[in-house]
Amino acid sequence: SWSIKLNHYFNDNTTAYLAIDNAYREGGLNPYMPAILSIGQVLGADQIIDTAPLFFETDEEVSTAYEIGIKGTLLDKRFRYSADIFYQEYEDHITMLPLPNSPELDIIGALYTLVNGNVEEVVTKGVELDTTYLISDHWTVDFRLAYSDATIEEWNDKFCSDKFGDPAGEAICPADSGQDLTNLPKFNTNMQLNYARPLENGWLFFSNLSWTWRSESDGEGVTDKYNDQLN
Repeated sequence: SWSIKLNHYFNDNTTAYLAIDNAYREGGLNPYMPAILSIGQVLGADQIIDTAPLFFETDEEVSTAYEIGIKGTLLDKRFRYSADIFYQEYEDHITMLPLPNSPELDIIGALYTLVNGNVEEVVTKGVELDTTYLISDHWTVDFRLAYSDATIEEWNDKFCSDKFGDPAGEAICPADSGQDLTNLPKFNTNMQLNYARPLENGWLFFSNLSWTWRSESDGEGVTDKYNDQLN
């Protein structure tokens, strides 16, 4: 792994930075796949027998991330902020296999969720903003916003799955370029109003009011949790 970072100090209150990071995650064997293959042979299930060798092991994952950002303080240091834009590329991204929707594979579908596979190319990009404003000696307000978009550029050995809206029946459905990797909401925001006041004998009174909003999910099938906007 390696990392390159450049910082530029515009003044005492403002810093900009550029970062390039490269990292890897080791692959390995999938210990459940020999058992899955054996079950397929006992059942005479051709799809299990044909697909099991694809997932005996996972290749090493390599990622390269690019990030540019700025952070600092304003208004006599009562306002603190940080903002960044990032872009990250993955080669052979390691992920848990989706639950297959093929009737033949679904006989032991739950076992596949214990197995890792490789997505040949994934691109993640997004924006993050984090601010804090000191209203008074006792009141502060925080606001955070994040946008993240993880898309598949190439994934050949992908099970046909309801998670990705694939048709049932076939075993393997290669992903289309630009397809979402997950069904997580792309936009997430949070605002908090905080009040704190010292009390006697070392006690501190603290209260917090929090509001969260997230966008509607674009994904299908994996869960209903993110299907609607949250206010």
